[in-house]
Amino acid sequence: MNIIMKKELLLSPHELDRYNRSADFLQNHTIVFVSQHEIPDPLLVSWLECDPVGVLMKFADQTAEPGQIFTYAIYLYAYELHDRCYHQILGESYRTPPEIVMLNFLRYQKLLRYTAFLRNRRIETPPFQILHFMNYLTIYPMMRKYAHGYMNDKQRNGD
Repeated sequence: MNIIMKKELLLSPHELDRYNRSADFLQNHTIVFVSQHEIPDPLLVSWLECDPVGVLMKFADQTAEPGQIFTYAIYLYAYELHDRCYHQILGESYRTPPEIVMLNFLRYQKLLRYTAFLRNRRIETPPFQILHFMNYLTIYPMMRKYAHGYMNDKQRNGD
């Protein structure tokens, strides 16, 4: 499904504006090299989803109302740009399997949450490419361990 062609049908006018601002940011950066430090706070906060599993379920069974899948729509666009980068690097067609894209959405949301948590507390973090989805098997455990070092038990248990 090409989310770009159908975004107007799935997003409220407010979310469509947020989507366009996010898309502008993503289009002006090489996705696989974007550090978490480069994402402006307003965008980072707008990409956070309080119920990532619920969003995936609504998207999968096509029951989403306008505005309910903004976070997933922008993520899918970033993933499309990510796969285009790999297509250019490899010189051949490249597409991440849909089940990996869905699984990585959960990791992506956790990484955004860790980044926002640490930023809010003004804790310096090691740079990592937050939109380089192919590296999540390495990035995610590293950032989880780092963030958990600054979280209390309640915050860690909610993770």
